[in-house]
Amino acid sequence: MIEENIETKDLMEDEVLVEADLETKVIKHSKLGITSFILAFVSGLIVIIGIVISTRAVIGLVDPSMAMDPNSLAPELMGPMMIAGVVMFLGAGLSFLGLILGIIGLFMKNTKKIFAILGTILNGLPIIIVLILMVIGFSMQVI
Repeated sequence: MIEENIETKDLMEDEVLVEADLETKVIKHSKLGITSFILAFVSGLIVIIGIVISTRAVIGLVDPSMAMDPNSLAPELMGPMMIAGVVMFLGAGLSFLGLILGIIGLFMKNTKKIFAILGTILNGLPIIIVLILMVIGFSMQVI
């Protein structure tokens, strides 16, 4: 009889331990979501660097009299503008990569989703804005 009580007590303790293990399980943040969130800021910084490069080149080399004439661009302006374009495309590529990682992070099970949501939004907005500006630019007619 005493042995049965001891065995029953051991079983009850094991059940309590199993329940305690289930309750204390910590859900971690998605690593892909965190990466997406970080890429949003890195790509934004890279695009800003590209804008600064192109702005400094234009301010230093453009003559106000050649406004609206694309053939009058100084040859010295082409190098910095090409570098700025490559830097901006790099930023856009990182933003696209961050968008994909954020979307994948949204579908991961047993992880927190906040960084994946923020990364998806912060990486998706610049892409959507650029697409809208491209549609507006293509729809305008030059007279």
